[in-house]
Amino acid sequence: MQTVAGVPPLSNQVLIAANPKAGSGGRKQLLEQLVVQLSKRGLIASILTQLDDTVSQANELAAAGKLRALVAAGGDGTASLLVHRTSPQVPILVFPLGTENLLAHYLHLRSKPEQAAQVIQDGHTLCLDAGSANGRAFLLMISCGFDADVVERLHHRRQGNITHWAYLKPIWDALRHYPFPNLRLTCKGMNDEHASVLARWAFLFNLPCYAQGLAFCPQSDGHDGLLDLCTFTQGSAARGFWYLSNLLLRRHHRLADCHLGQYSKIRIEADQRVPFQIDGDPCGELPVDIEILPRRWQALVPRDWLLNRGLQLPVSEG
Repeated sequence: MQTVAGVPPLSNQVLIAANPKAGSGGRKQLLEQLVVQLSKRGLIASILTQLDDTVSQANELAAAGKLRALVAAGGDGTASLLVHRTSPQVPILVFPLGTENLLAHYLHLRSKPEQAAQVIQDGHTLCLDAGSANGRAFLLMISCGFDADVVERLHHRRQGNITHWAYLKPIWDALRHYPFPNLRLTCKGMNDEHASVLARWAFLFNLPCYAQGLAFCPQSDGHDGLLDLCTFTQGSAARGFWYLSNLLLRRHHRLADCHLGQYSKIRIEADQRVPFQIDGDPCGELPVDIEILPRRWQALVPRDWLLNRGLQLPVSEG
């Protein structure tokens, strides 16, 4: 059962981890406004841009019971990287400054300094699962194949902030050149059952979040200790458009060449070079060993988000 907890009662330190590559202009002003809003609430905030320094300070303050929040100011990749580098005791607030901001959308968090400061002041945390791909933590999903090839092409061309328009050429290049090699998946389920799956497309979800709202696995639950798998068997651009149309209509689960399942560990291999991506960032190439990390991180969440899901607030809130 999901339980809502709180940050240490005497904690007053807030670290803001700013990713200089995420999102568009105006980020510095938003973060400065966040510092002001936090100061009004009696909290001490610092803006940090060096990852190693941020991680070190966050872990030390959390261990001492002084850290009220580590703010992931960037995109989904920024949040997953901070979870990967920090201890499970670090409460993390997502402040969306990226392109998609899928995690922030899921948690109903916006790039509004006053809202973010209030969520930090309230201090409600929810323990969420994470995934691990070759030892690297992810929060939303991992995929390999065509879309990971697009992500890799995009990041090779990246100069500064990414916009949605920046995806057009990588998508076009992938449509022309991606070979759709076979993927071999070896999966282990909750009761130690095993499954072998052959596919050309593979997507694994910890939370039901994907770009443009595509609902591969809408039942994904970040508290169940399982990853939700969706694969498709046929490999071609034309077949990809067919899968996309069925995803948009939310009827892909009816397709004979679609496999859905829940697993705790998965290994994906291929005989050709195949990239994979986590939370929208390139992360290497196959083979990849994936597993669930139950209750890996603490997310600071809005009060209304909790109430809308029927979750009970701490006793002090009533």
